[in-house]
Amino acid sequence: MRPVHPFAAFLLLVAAPLVAQEKVDFARDVQPILSRSCYECHGNPATDLKGPSKRPKGNLRLDGKSYMLERHGEAVLTAGKPASSLLYELIALPKGDPDLMPPEGGPLKADEQALIRRWIEEGADFGAWEGNKPGAGQSPVPAAAPAPVTSSRSRLYEELGRGLEPLPADRLAAAAGGIALIEAVAQGSGLYRVAFSAHEAEVDDAAVKRLATLGDRIVELRLGRSRVTDKALALIAGMERLARLDLRETAVGDAGLAKLAGAKELRYLNLFGTKVSDAGLPLLVELPRLESVYLWRTAVSEDAVAVLRKRLPKLSVVTAPRLPANDEEEPAPRRRRQAN
Repeated sequence: MRPVHPFAAFLLLVAAPLVAQEKVDFARDVQPILSRSCYECHGNPATDLKGPSKRPKGNLRLDGKSYMLERHGEAVLTAGKPASSLLYELIALPKGDPDLMPPEGGPLKADEQALIRRWIEEGADFGAWEGNKPGAGQSPVPAAAPAPVTSSRSRLYEELGRGLEPLPADRLAAAAGGIALIEAVAQGSGLYRVAFSAHEAEVDDAAVKRLATLGDRIVELRLGRSRVTDKALALIAGMERLARLDLRETAVGDAGLAKLAGAKELRYLNLFGTKVSDAGLPLLVELPRLESVYLWRTAVSEDAVAVLRKRLPKLSVVTAPRLPANDEEEPAPRRRRQAN
């Protein structure tokens, strides 16, 4: 065997740490793992006119950047914090844990888990990769054969929106302020869902004030990771038909919850990573229709949760990471472990 030249050996020693520290490239390193192990259950939904649509499990899609960043519920991705990212937590659970992902074909290899962890630690940068986007690459249901309204959420929205005509486009645009995505919950509906995908850092109380001009037309509002404060919740409480509110990882606290008492139609409230504490839980009793509340990674204690469950036995109180069954139905959670 030819001996290695001393200078060549020196170059190898210098280059080795540089290669080891090369930044993870999502499209090259991470996306192939997700494609191979995750897209079957968390990819593009398929519509079959002979049967029901195949929906992504847990209402979680991993085949597009916008889906991975916009999903409400737990923080699927928290840049720089793998331990706060549901995506990493579920793939890194101990073997045999019922929540370990993927559920079939065995867990990801240790080096694949480590790669995804490092990608998140480095900032969860997607680079130029976009993947599938909303409305693209999905088999549509033909207009001649519309999907039947069968889910509880769809029935609720149909009831809440009865008699409401769609709003003019210019009014919606003014409320959006160039940063909000406002879309009807169904074709021809006068009710709307609002999100701020990729613009969360620009969303503050003033943005909520603009949205308040739509009054009782907003039924879903996603403010996760935005800069809204307790002051904004007084405006939100005036949205008479609001059924779902996402406040995850905001500065909202107990004082804000006190202002939500007017939200009489609120069914779902996500307080993941907020400043809510034990003092705020009794305020939830003032929300008569509340069905599900997320309290994971808050200052709320198990004792306070126990009291809340006793007062509201039908309320689903989520204090540990979980994925809902699908986009339409959210059964009571199966408690797996105590929240941190």
